[in-house]
Amino acid sequence: MINQNQEIIAILKSKANDDLSDLISENDAITTSNDAEANEKQVNEMYMRICFDGSYQLDTLDWDTLYSIANQCPETGGRTVYEARSLLLLGNEFIDFDDETLCDPPAPKPLTQKDAMAGDLLIYPNPFHDEFTVQLTGENTKKRNIQLIGVDGRVIAQYILPNGQNKLIINTDPLMSGLYFIRMTSDDGIKIQKLIKQ
Repeated sequence: MINQNQEIIAILKSKANDDLSDLISENDAITTSNDAEANEKQVNEMYMRICFDGSYQLDTLDWDTLYSIANQCPETGGRTVYEARSLLLLGNEFIDFDDETLCDPPAPKPLTQKDAMAGDLLIYPNPFHDEFTVQLTGENTKKRNIQLIGVDGRVIAQYILPNGQNKLIINTDPLMSGLYFIRMTSDDGIKIQKLIKQ
């Protein structure tokens, strides 16, 4: 009787893995047309992957993805925004998300002649693998502070772009794949751009 039960359990597990494998393939084939659909596809993929491999563990990239989704306005990010927030809580990551600000961000200030003279911030390649370049398109007449920031808001590294220099190459070998931000601060103000390490 015990052997027969073990055989039945083995057959059920095999069938479940086959079904899960089919579901993963179907999820991969979905074409998304907005943020809400893309978020749902990503979270579904995470759920199915951890169930399929049986680890029930999320890696650093998964946590970064969840944070990125959770930090969206639910009106555009869809119900998966709330799922991501719940999963972050399960990982003991209590973060207070301000939906009022996320859904109605302040209007960007108009570009002034002073801003235009300061030049635009270019980051390339983006996505990147081991290193990327931060470059100002105009002449740099002021010292600028450059910070590499993780998705959790933590400053990972700081650099100085002295006046007269308009290009900085940053090596990121030790960093995990995921979403990061570059924040450039000067007397002219702050510019922030996101970048992705593959």
